[in-house]
Amino acid sequence: MLIVHPSSVCDVCLEPYGWEEQARTPHAIPCGHIFCYSCLQLTTPSNCPLCRKAFLPQRIKKIHVDRFNGAIDDSSSPVCGSLTKRAKVHDR
Repeated sequence: MLIVHPSSVCDVCLEPYGWEEQARTPHAIPCGHIFCYSCLQLTTPSNCPLCRKAFLPQRIKKIHVDRFNGAIDDSSSPVCGSLTKRAKVHDR
């Protein structure tokens, strides 16, 4: 399971992910990197901004976020806290 920290930001625009509007929601591409939807739509050619691997726009996966309250057992985890977002990758 992918963990998205509440303070995560898009590595392209450096804006925090928004969970209410589609343009700001985090999306994964086949290489495994995650960016906001609007930045991925504006990427031309369709190459990952970090590793430069080509991707097909139809293979972009929206990351659905499950917000829950409760501490994580592993105190060494960088995402410990009272509010963590768990995310699952699904086909769009």
